[in-house]
Amino acid sequence: MTAAEGIDLDARYTVAGFGAVAFYVEGPEVERYWDLDEGISWEEPEERETGMMRAVMVGDDRVWVVDPSDLTKLGELDYCAECGQVGCAGDGRDDRTEDAMEDREREAIRERLHLEDRTADELREMVDTVPLDVAELEVVSDELSYVTELEEEHERGAHADTLRGDCPLCAELTE
Repeated sequence: MTAAEGIDLDARYTVAGFGAVAFYVEGPEVERYWDLDEGISWEEPEERETGMMRAVMVGDDRVWVVDPSDLTKLGELDYCAECGQVGCAGDGRDDRTEDAMEDREREAIRERLHLEDRTADELREMVDTVPLDVAELEVVSDELSYVTELEEEHERGAHADTLRGDCPLCAELTE
């Protein structure tokens, strides 16, 4: 097994002894060698892996040679893509914000409960009959408010100018 096996070159890592700084791995360290007994001349040396990896701190360009066993893989949003500091959010990647995480959680609930295209009556029935946890109940209640308002606007024809044909109820009527 070579040092590069099991190392994801697209991932970011911490390296033991370097603190909370992200690194990316360029690949295995190689050394040039010759051995006249093996017929390898110093004029045309060959390369072989040393068992170590070439790693670079995020936000820097210096190459460090590290032991692959010292690498710990990081999650995509565990570090700052600009300075490399683990836990820093200075790079502005919005997926890490509390609001973005809450939005993803709410969307996951919407998908899990199949809330897309449900009527207000179906949502009311869900609230009354399906055991929901607090987060699910909040998402279903928000969806119920939205669908109720949409259905009321649809009844009055009051939304035609604002939705410009994007009303799911109008789309059902034209199908």
